[in-house]
Amino acid sequence: MSAEFLAPPPNRAPVTLVQFTWTFVPFALLVATALIYAELSQNLRLFRTIYLIRASLVLSAPALALLPFLHHGAAARNLWRLFWTFGLLAHLAHLAYAVFFVFGDQVDTARIHSDLYGLSKDNVSIYSMIVEQQTAPVVWGNIAATVVWLVDVLLGWFGNYESRKVAIFHWFTWLAVLVAFLISTVYFYKNPVSYNLGIGLAAVVALGLVVRLFWRAPASNTSAN
Repeated sequence: MSAEFLAPPPNRAPVTLVQFTWTFVPFALLVATALIYAELSQNLRLFRTIYLIRASLVLSAPALALLPFLHHGAAARNLWRLFWTFGLLAHLAHLAYAVFFVFGDQVDTARIHSDLYGLSKDNVSIYSMIVEQQTAPVVWGNIAATVVWLVDVLLGWFGNYESRKVAIFHWFTWLAVLVAFLISTVYFYKNPVSYNLGIGLAAVVALGLVVRLFWRAPASNTSAN
């Protein structure tokens, strides 16, 4: 990774109405679709959880691809911040449904039929059920990725762009979230739709990196923004 990639971007410019519209409209449509389309399934809460994480992936893909372009103008920086934020919000909604509705609704049943869940009767909780299904490393990896993502969004809006440490943290979070998405969709193959979304995410991010390697923004753009 070159020094230019890690150098802090110039001071941020205000978000324009056009930039907000281009990011909020996909967010609203994807989340609304995830919530409404699940009504056609036989397990409303489970499929809302699934569709919301897919919405999060789609919303996060532009942000993951835009991170290398933060020095290429205020538009790129603002679009990155907005997509990164909306992707996180969809991800948090996914977690809320998974923890409180999907697993939370099964706690009473698991206490009665703990053997069916692979748990002992004195160790039935939402956490133990999630760990039994996903394993502790995956659970804690997802928790860590969510925490650093939340911190990174806050840094994107309120952090000091002149800090090199902030730029490094952006790239660390970029890697953590990207790996988390690819592990859940590609490595842990669950269905063709999620798998293809993971492959598409990898392709979009790879394309962004390739374009960034061969494209240099005019010097005036960096100084003007």
